[in-house]
Amino acid sequence: MREERSSKPAGRDGRAASRTIVAGVQAFALYAAYVLGGPWLRSGIIGLLPNRPWSDSLLDGAMLALVGLAAFLFTRPIFGTHGRLRSGASPMSGLGAASEALLLLGLLALALRIVDPAYDERELGGRGLDSPAALLGFLALLPLGVAAEEVVFRSCQSRLRAFLRPAPAAVAVALGFAAYHWVPGWTWDRHRIETEIALLAGGLVLAAAFEKAASVPLLVAVHLTYDNLAVVQAWLNVRGARGAEAALFLLWLAVSGTLAWRCRRPERASRAIGPSPGVSAAAEWMAAALFGCGLPLAIDWIRLRFRI
Repeated sequence: MREERSSKPAGRDGRAASRTIVAGVQAFALYAAYVLGGPWLRSGIIGLLPNRPWSDSLLDGAMLALVGLAAFLFTRPIFGTHGRLRSGASPMSGLGAASEALLLLGLLALALRIVDPAYDERELGGRGLDSPAALLGFLALLPLGVAAEEVVFRSCQSRLRAFLRPAPAAVAVALGFAAYHWVPGWTWDRHRIETEIALLAGGLVLAAAFEKAASVPLLVAVHLTYDNLAVVQAWLNVRGARGAEAALFLLWLAVSGTLAWRCRRPERASRAIGPSPGVSAAAEWMAAALFGCGLPLAIDWIRLRFRI
């Protein structure tokens, strides 16, 4: 009987280690496939499509369908992963998490606006959004791109949370999110540095919101709302509409701040998935650095080497 009892913890530890390895491989593979697959898909298909306004929408829709299929397959029970970080989250807590995220993102946008008033002009000019038609076309494509990003990064986050605590998992995903928007070969000027810092901060805010709400659709809504508000604010800044820009910031911060305050609820006892037994804090942060820094650097080398 003693031998039977002593063998059970070892079996549980073995299964936990196996789930950790599987979850880690899934997170790394999904991120790599998304970062490498996007440029490959565009370069392989763009030449087959006619030069029409709906061509970009078709490409973004195809990417969303592919990442959605990959995320769905990875969440099947056979892979031993978890679809939610936390059970029992109420709609009110979800609204509170979304409002807090939009408030923090609004403060981030305001800080960037104050630190570098010329940032918006460079950003819109670099994206070719100098005309109202180009701006509307960009906003029309945002939902597909944002949905694909959130499916990938929240799926990665849920897998990392199988063996990492909330902080290292959020940092890992935020670093990966910032690295994803970096194109190999770009020079490090002030604009790029500010962009990467803002992306890292925004990625942390989104990861924290997902930790509280554990809802991909909610994160898509938050991300899309922020992108639309930020683009409109940048457009107003470039056009010199100071009054309208100030009113937008005031409305943005007032509404999100009020909702965040009204939706405050005492924290429930978390039933979130957590790190596997025996995983040290140092090992967790090493894994986070490997996902957030090592993997993107390796992918950048592959993209430069094979011109993807």
